[in-house]
Amino acid sequence: MLSVKEPTIADSEGLKAIFFDKQLEEFASTIPPEFLKAMKGMGIDVNSVLKDMEGYNNDDILKNYVDDFLSKRNRCLILKDSGKIIGYCLASAEISSHFGKLIRIIGIGELYIAKGYRNKGLGSSLLKAFVKIVKEKEECSVATLLDEKQYKPVNVKLFEHNGFVLEKLSYKLSVGKKNYRVDYPIRNALPSDYSGYSKLVIYMYESFKRFDENIYNGTEVVYSEGYYLSQLCEPNCFHLVCEIDNEIAGICIIDEDSDGMNIHTVSVAEKHAKKGVATSLYHSAFNLTREKGHSEVTATVFAQNHASRKFHEHMLMRPTKYRYVFSGNP
Repeated sequence: MLSVKEPTIADSEGLKAIFFDKQLEEFASTIPPEFLKAMKGMGIDVNSVLKDMEGYNNDDILKNYVDDFLSKRNRCLILKDSGKIIGYCLASAEISSHFGKLIRIIGIGELYIAKGYRNKGLGSSLLKAFVKIVKEKEECSVATLLDEKQYKPVNVKLFEHNGFVLEKLSYKLSVGKKNYRVDYPIRNALPSDYSGYSKLVIYMYESFKRFDENIYNGTEVVYSEGYYLSQLCEPNCFHLVCEIDNEIAGICIIDEDSDGMNIHTVSVAEKHAKKGVATSLYHSAFNLTREKGHSEVTATVFAQNHASRKFHEHMLMRPTKYRYVFSGNP
């Protein structure tokens, strides 16, 4: 008999078992098929070999993951068949800055159904039950982030058929060794640039309302001078400006972290659109990425912004992460 419930400490051993099986399945998927075939031909039990590998049956590791399933900071729902755990949905509660507003999001990190129980609609049932409980208890957004390995037709179908829509895509580029061509003069932003700079930041935020009606909830977008000056002082944040005829034609903001550089704000004045300004700003960001000793640069765009998606693909950037949010319309 199937049942769905939130886990308790009494489910610890069952949680260890299903998480261990999931880890073994993921590891087995990395072994070349011809090697697996040879092992089976020699009468070797692959699962036994994997289970004997050092670290794969470590009680401390399994206990830490069980703690994640039961932690109050996370949200978990398990699927049982006659008392045995055959699936789970694990998510974390996050606070995110969404265009100046702090919002609460429940981010689904894992949804797993054990072998032998798949292709029966159980994943959909578990996902629907999870979203229903979260919405009833917390009234916040529910989202999931699929990386390149997870972005498979079966996963996309699961979420899209259960009320999730693609909201954003993250693009990535491995920069080359040569300089990228820059057709316009690009410089670092100055304190005196505030007036023209802020106009382009506000112009960008206002344009985003076409893709997300919740941005600022219709209130006026404000980009204060104090905030601008404080951002210019951030050591890991770079502000590029393209100036044409003594007028700021475009801006680009880039953050640096241990993984590389992330382009998170790009805006071009309407009168200078389609003149190659954005291309010069991006190429400058690519050159800066290499100068800072990094090999990768990323950028995130709204999925509905097809012009931006086309531009990033023209820049030879490839999508690597896909963020889906629950829309409530399966």
